[in-house]
Amino acid sequence: MSETNSIKSSEPNTFKKNLKRVTTTFLILLTTFLLAHFLRLFLENVFCHELGHTTKFTFNKVFAYPQDPAYWGKKQVVYIYAVPSIICLILSIFILYVLRKNRNPATLLKFFFMWLSINLSSIFFVYLIIAPLSFGGLNPDSVFYQGYAVVWAYFKFPEAVSLIFAVIAIILAFVWGLIICNDLLYFSFSR
Repeated sequence: MSETNSIKSSEPNTFKKNLKRVTTTFLILLTTFLLAHFLRLFLENVFCHELGHTTKFTFNKVFAYPQDPAYWGKKQVVYIYAVPSIICLILSIFILYVLRKNRNPATLLKFFFMWLSINLSSIFFVYLIIAPLSFGGLNPDSVFYQGYAVVWAYFKFPEAVSLIFAVIAIILAFVWGLIICNDLLYFSFSR
């Protein structure tokens, strides 16, 4: 009978720990996603201002004005719409490198940075994957018309090229997930 009582008394404690772990992970995931998303938007906004464009900053997108093609050049389009995502990928790789160098002990802060690395790399891959949506006459005010979609539309890449990039991005995202999965599990369950 004492064994039954000790088992029952430990179950709520385990449930509480699991609930705390899931809640903490969700909050960290949400926070790091918003941080990565706004970092990319912030970089896009800074690059627009640096090149003399005015902007309207929203939750989903940075609108750059004037939108007349006469005010835009190839270097400007690449600098404003492609470079922020590339910076996110480079920052993600750097964070992962630092985390792997300083692996022990696994802390909540390191877990936070692991999720930040995942979300920063996701920004890069997602914008490559949604780039084919720029075809078919998307309105420049559309939520999907940002990042590489703008670059693809400006350079008038054939749709097949964009789809090839999207497929490559899906494959690279899968490979990236395989590369970092052990690190995520380590930082998730070692604290």
